[in-house]
Amino acid sequence: SLPVAYSGLGDKITVVVKEYNITSAAHGPEHRIDVAEWNIHESFQVRNFTNDIGLIYLDEPVQFGDMAQPACVAEEYDDAQMLGRR
Repeated sequence: SLPVAYSGLGDKITVVVKEYNITSAAHGPEHRIDVAEWNIHESFQVRNFTNDIGLIYLDEPVQFGDMAQPACVAEEYDDAQMLGRR
């Protein structure tokens, strides 16, 4: 997965990559990238988090390597599997 955190100051949002390696105690030289645009799902419902997904467009590409990997996205959603009941 891609370790990502964000912090917002007004309308400016910054994505932080390469800060932590979730498979070890390693810390990398973090890299901050400004967000150019972001969109939430048009049917997102805050009361129950239905359609809790969105897209973030960065000002520059993420350089993948040992400390930054693309996130895996399930092809199909299965409640039992996602909640660890299988």
